[in-house]
Amino acid sequence: MLNFTFTDLILIMLVALVVFGPSKMPEIGQKLGRGLMEFRKMTSEVTQSFEEERKKIKKDITEETDIIKKELNNEVGKIKNEVQKQYDSLLDDEKEQTKK
Repeated sequence: MLNFTFTDLILIMLVALVVFGPSKMPEIGQKLGRGLMEFRKMTSEVTQSFEEERKKIKKDITEETDIIKKELNNEVGKIKNEVQKQYDSLLDDEKEQTKK
């Protein structure tokens, strides 16, 4: 945000007092306060919206990665079983050859 020192604020207030006069200062202060309040409200809503969207995206990514993990584990299990079958088959063949 903007970093104004106390001296800067006094100088801005004096310039506004000279430019607008003392009768307009309360009205200008109210409008400025309302504007700042509305700005803060809007930024809060935008921040909240981004946070909700971030959480939704994170949830979607987590769900997708869980699905991928399950599929990979299934495929790895299938490959292990196939390798074990091949290994067992080779052992059986070797046993048969040694018997002859």
